[in-house]
Amino acid sequence: MTSYEQFLALPLEELAYAAPTTMVYTPGGTRRRAVLAGLSATSDEYPEWSRRRANESIGLLFRCGVQHVFGNALCAQQLDEVGRHRERVLAWTAEGLAGERALEDYARLGWRVRIFGAKGLPALEEAAERLVAATPATWKHTLWWAVTSEPGAHWRMVFEAVHRSGAGTQAEAIRAVYGEDVPPATLWLGFGKPFFSSDMFPLLIAEAVQCYWDQRPGFVADEALLRRILFDMAHTRRTWVADKTDRYRDVAAQRELWDTRNVIGLGRRVGNFWYNRTEWD
Repeated sequence: MTSYEQFLALPLEELAYAAPTTMVYTPGGTRRRAVLAGLSATSDEYPEWSRRRANESIGLLFRCGVQHVFGNALCAQQLDEVGRHRERVLAWTAEGLAGERALEDYARLGWRVRIFGAKGLPALEEAAERLVAATPATWKHTLWWAVTSEPGAHWRMVFEAVHRSGAGTQAEAIRAVYGEDVPPATLWLGFGKPFFSSDMFPLLIAEAVQCYWDQRPGFVADEALLRRILFDMAHTRRTWVADKTDRYRDVAAQRELWDTRNVIGLGRRVGNFWYNRTEWD
């Protein structure tokens, strides 16, 4: 077992042994991050600023050895909002995912990018087509952006693909939906509340998924945090053994630890937002 200190000293590219082939990355609170950076979340500067932050964070994941990243570009709840953000969100999303600057970045970085779930949203259907047309000749990394126009849209897309293809296994269904064989995801890095829905996490690609929720809003390129997560996933969480003869020998001495009343998922209100509570009180 590599020690945490040894892991921290490894060059970034050598972390690939600990990195998942496929992961889901769903940071939330991008508007909060913009406000913290001194920007208005309804300004025309916000989407380009957010796009650059997203590329920095996702690029870090790719450099650590991840090959497929699934992210959430637009969820149904955003389309239920009112105000300037709602009026501009489709145009902002299309430009951020497949605008001229985005395509230039993908070409320079060697990323293949896809949008799925855009059916019924013309601006994003067009963006999806531009991304296919701009596919680089060679690539090592694929970024999959999910779009959910209404509750249940993800599962409707899955069922339609399964019906059309006659898929009978998870692998066949993945191929039918995404057009190729994609290894199932084994890591989810989310934000805020321990919560999921098909808007956030495409359950079709789930295998045995290790979950982590960062409490900082927005896209945050944090190598130190990512190293902690990858080390935890590769080493600390791997406790399963086939022979459990001696597995429980220390439990009685750990009574205070196992009888704690801490609950992962309890929180408190901070202004207009929920925030994680780490201890029972």
